[in-house]
Order: sequence, then C-alpha cells, then structure tokens
Amino acid sequence: TNGGDVSTIWPMNDVDYDGYADVIAGSFDLKAYCVSGRTGAVLWEYTVGNRVYSVRSIGDVNSDQVGEALVGTQYYGGIGGKVYCLDADGDVTGVAPVAELSCGIAGEAVVLSWDFDEAAVLAGFNVYRMIVEEIESPAALRERLMERGTFSVREALAERAGLGAGSGGRERGFVRLNDELVQGCSYTDASAVDGTLYSYMVGAVTGDGSEVLTGPVEVLADFRVGELWLAHATPNPFRASASLEFAVPAGSRAELGVYTPGGRLVRKLAAGEGRGTVVWDGLSDEGEPVAPGVYFVRLKAAAKSANRKVVLLR
Repeated sequence: TNGGDVSTIWPMNDVDYDGYADVIAGSFDLKAYCVSGRTGAVLWEYTVGNRVYSVRSIGDVNSDQVGEALVGTQYYGGIGGKVYCLDADGDVTGVAPVAELSCGIAGEAVVLSWDFDEAAVLAGFNVYRMIVEEIESPAALRERLMERGTFSVREALAERAGLGAGSGGRERGFVRLNDELVQGCSYTDASAVDGTLYSYMVGAVTGDGSEVLTGPVEVLADFRVGELWLAHATPNPFRASASLEFAVPAGSRAELGVYTPGGRLVRKLAAGEGRGTVVWDGLSDEGEPVAPGVYFVRLKAAAKSANRKVVLLR
C-alpha cells in the first residue's frame, strides 16, 4: 500500500458499507490506514506523527452505531507515545451531540426523533435518507427481517462520501431531505413511499459549519400497518410544558400518561388511536404542580408500550 513497513494490522467494521469487513493497519511511515476488505483499496489514511506500533478495532465510542479504532504510537525523540481514537471515516472522534435517534410510522409519514447534548453549541440539524430496498410486500419483508432476529438490515455506518445527490433516477447513498437546518429534535418525512425500507441519519451542525453524523437507523414505511410510536419530549428538560408526538395503529386503543420512576400514575394525558400531539404542563390529575424531577411518559396499547423520560425543572 505505502511501500514501507506495516507494523500492525487488525480487522475492522464494514467502513465502506459494501457488506465486507475492512482492515485497520499501522505503518512506520507515521500513518494509520483503513483498507477495503473486498478490494484492498485505501479507504482513508490518518497521519499520527510517529511510528504506529498498535491498532485495535473497538466498540462504539461516539454513539454513531459503528465501532471506532484505537491507534498507539511510538515515543521517540520527545514526541509520540500517544493513543488516538479514530472514527469510521478516519477523523479523530468526539462524543456525538445527537443521541437516541429513533424513527417510526405516523399516519402516512416517517417521523424521526432524537435527543441532543444541550451543552453543545449547534446551528441546527440535517436529516439524510437512503433507500435500502424497494419491495412489493411490506409484510413479506417484515417476516424476513424478523427471521434474522433483528429489524436492522445494515448496522454499519455508510461511508461519509455517500452523502450526496441521487443518480440515474434512484438515490445512491444518503441524500439530505431538508433545505434549511432543522431547529428542534424531530423531523417528519412526508415524502416516504409506502412499502420502501429506508435508512436515516441525522447530522448535528456546529456554528463553524462542521457536522457530526449519527445513525443509521432503518424503518419500513408500512403505512397500512403502522406501529406504536412515541417521540421524545420537546423541550426536555422543561419548565412550563413539554409536547410529545405519538402514533397508535388503527384498531388499537392506547393510553398515554405520566408516571414517576416508581410507576405511580401522575397524570393521564390521552387515550385513543391514530396520530396526535400531547402536552404536559407539569400538573397532576388534580391540577396541582408536581415536584421537579424525572418522570416517564408511557404510551400503552395491549401488550406493547413505549416510554420517554422527561425532566421537569422549577
């Protein structure tokens, strides 16, 4: 690859999203390389400034649902002797400001919801979508996915270069859906087509224009069936009130309420089916202000339930 000494090598995740595991290697030319396990092509290289003595693939450090890599360097001449944590695209990684990215079906749309680190200074968010598979029968795909033991088709992060415009009438890679930066922590994709399996990512954009991606998460746009779904509270934490969007499949009757961590019902908010938005004003069923602290909004229908944590401030 580089004409020099390869000092260490280790298997890595599927970085280029082609279905094959890739490789992380360290060299005496002061660089770490990520190499395609299928073609041998260099996917990225990162200069660490000294001889690389050790590389390892590790777990998901920055909440982007793909494992990172550790690189250790030699200490020589007063420099080196450092450990680097590299993201799947070869950048030095940090903690992603977006967490708990989820998506669900609400009516005839896909709704994304996420939490974010309020300490991070963000200009807003971008939402990206990729077609994973187009099918004729959503029920058939659902059955096949369940046989795999998971509803996720591809758990590897798409290569960052895949973000871009469609080609040949079909989206290739992730395509941005929003024209303006999204303010808040939810997005409704009303352009989703029934019977299509999508993969979504959310990018947190900082004030200097840099972007940190989280995802992907997959969802089947099965508007004929739908699923029980509850969005994250907005805002959270809150002082005056918090709103949550929910969806209940047709033919199911659900109850929505606020509970203490111990399971005591504080406030009954809504019941019924379909799609809607509920607001909790921090009051109990008796109309009295409840104590500040952590509460759980719970949506229950038959044997299924969905929970979201909310924090009330005074």
